[in-house]
Amino acid sequence: MAKLKYGVYCRAKAGYGVSGDAYLVKEYPDGMLVCLVDGLGSGPLAAQAAQVAIQWVAEHHQSPLTQIVTGCHNAMRSTRGAVMALTRINTQTRKLSFIGVGNIGFRAWSAESVQPISQAGIVGNRMPSLREFNFAYTPGDLIVLHTDGISRRFAVDGIVERMRPAPPQRLAEAIAGNYAKRNDDVTLVVISSAFYQDPNASLC
Repeated sequence: MAKLKYGVYCRAKAGYGVSGDAYLVKEYPDGMLVCLVDGLGSGPLAAQAAQVAIQWVAEHHQSPLTQIVTGCHNAMRSTRGAVMALTRINTQTRKLSFIGVGNIGFRAWSAESVQPISQAGIVGNRMPSLREFNFAYTPGDLIVLHTDGISRRFAVDGIVERMRPAPPQRLAEAIAGNYAKRNDDVTLVVISSAFYQDPNASLC
């Protein structure tokens, strides 16, 4: 069974000392949970909202995805709120699950069609009716989650196709280096199966 590996790029908006984005990766023997959160706006208040969500996810990461997001919503009511997404991959059952609220980007290069939809809304403020999407996961699939600090153009410009054999950390840095917006917080997580062998790979 191929082990999942991931790469991360995260930085604050130019001129800010703290990012309003946050992420969490929980690894399991049979898979991985990835959470991305983008607090509304920028700066300390956005960061505060994002960290409240991340703390909740860290403490309840084994719960069903809808319960995790609902818990985050209740925990974040005193904050300005955030958009967020959760992806859980089980390599044993070969299942990928996704739930999203707001404009967290999700792209999959996969053997099967994987096209989930984020619901419009704000966690902690205007929570929509939640919907979890479930898909088949095939070893070798590549998943990218990103906040809106990454231009969605990367998905059609061919950089993933050109670099797909590269380790996920290298791919995350390349996408961010070419498509990150200077005037926004940026967070990007790339997930893939470790079929490659690269002695110079930079892996988490």
